[in-house]
Amino acid sequence: MSPAADLSTLSVRPIRGDELPRWQRLMVEEHYLQSNRMVGEQIRYVAVDGGGTWRACLGWSAGCRHLSGREDWLGWTEGQRSMRLRLVVNNARFLVLGTRGETPNLASKVLSLNLARLSRDWEEAYGHPALIAETFVDLQRRRADGSVEELSEREAGACYRAVGFEACGQTRGFRRVRGGFQRHSQRRLLLVREIIAGAKAMLTDVETPWDLTEQAAPGSRVDLLSLPTAFDPERGIVAHLVRQVPDPRQVRQYRWLCILGGLLGGVQPANRR
Repeated sequence: MSPAADLSTLSVRPIRGDELPRWQRLMVEEHYLQSNRMVGEQIRYVAVDGGGTWRACLGWSAGCRHLSGREDWLGWTEGQRSMRLRLVVNNARFLVLGTRGETPNLASKVLSLNLARLSRDWEEAYGHPALIAETFVDLQRRRADGSVEELSEREAGACYRAVGFEACGQTRGFRRVRGGFQRHSQRRLLLVREIIAGAKAMLTDVETPWDLTEQAAPGSRVDLLSLPTAFDPERGIVAHLVRQVPDPRQVRQYRWLCILGGLLGGVQPANRR
C-alpha cells in the first residue's frame, strides 16, 4: 500500500480495554521514555490504517500544574489557572510505529485526526472538554549509534508545528510524577495550541461553564474587576451578575442591569486604589 493511500484510510480512536496491555508494552519497548505511566485524567489512543494495522499510539493526560510559558501564552492569572487547569491536557506519549520516515507526514496526520476528536472524547469521559493541548519536545535526541543530536528550538517539534502548535520556551527541568515533581537534566521545549477555536479567549473570560471556584484557594481566586473583559457588555461581570444575581425588588422602576452597573461603577480593585 502506498503512503498516500495509507494516510487516506487512517483513523484514530481510543483503545479498547483488551488493547491496553499491547499499548503499554509498546510504550515500554519502543518509546524513548520506556514508560507507559501517565498522571491524572487520561485517554489512550491508537491510529490504525484501512487494514487494521496499528500505525501510532498516543496518550493524553492531565496538564502540568505550573508552566510559566503556558500561563504567559494564555494570559492566565494564578486564580484562573487554579480554576481552569483541568481544561488543559498534555500529550504525554506519542509513538509512531514502523521505520522512521517510512510514511511521510504520518505523525502530523495522526495528530490532526486525534485533535479533531479529543475535546469531545474528554467531555464524554470526564464531564468537561479539553480546550488547550500542550506537549514537550526534547532538544537532545539520542541516535541509534549512541551519540546525541542537539536540536534548536526552530527544528524541534516539526509534526506538532505542522498542526498549529506554538513554541512557548524551554521548561525549567522538572517533570510531574506521582506525588509531586522530579528534577531532570533534559532540555525540553514547551509547545501549546488551542484544541477548539476561541479557547484562549474563553479561558481568560470572567467565567467558563467548567470553573472550579469552590476548589480554588481564597488567596488565589481571580480578581474579576482586573480582567480586560470585566466591563464588556456581553461577557463582563455586569452581564454575569445579571444572569446569576436575582432581582429581589417588588417594584421595578429601573432596569436591574442599570442598578448593578451603577453599583459596580463605584467599585475599584484593591490594586487600583
